[in-house]
Amino acid sequence: MASGMGVPSLSIYATELYGQYGVERICRVGTCGGISRKVAVKDVIVASSAHTNSGVATIDIPGVSLSLAASYDMLRGAVDQARGSGKRVHVGPVYTSDFFYSSRMDIVPALDKLGTLGVEMEAAGLFGCALAAGKEAAAVLTVSDHLFDGSGDLTSDERESLFQDALEAGIAALKA
Repeated sequence: MASGMGVPSLSIYATELYGQYGVERICRVGTCGGISRKVAVKDVIVASSAHTNSGVATIDIPGVSLSLAASYDMLRGAVDQARGSGKRVHVGPVYTSDFFYSSRMDIVPALDKLGTLGVEMEAAGLFGCALAAGKEAAAVLTVSDHLFDGSGDLTSDERESLFQDALEAGIAALKA
């Protein structure tokens, strides 16, 4: 199902699915912008964790920034399937931003230096909801554009047709 855009929208869906419908696992399959020069447009990223500028990492326990991470079994399932497909796959942290258009490009080199693979808008919210509910979550992303390399964004047709690898990894995460 679609979750809308951003942490608040996704958090509503995830909280209700976990709490009211008995869902045990959710995998976000979507897009991200590449940050690391190791990733290229069309590559798949399996998010191991999510840094964020959202309050979701600090709202539950005052004075503490929570570590927002994917569930290990789901992460392993997605990684195993994606690597087995022979496609380019990367595993590591992503950056969940509350802003689609941000003037804070000054933080991107620091995120890159820390090994952050891509930027998106939902993973930290999903991981936070799973943590709060005692449930599981993962995020598998296709790089649709890149902040540094300028090799070109996905076309509209590619955005509709090139997500099979990420979808298959997401299904493997749910079945793990």
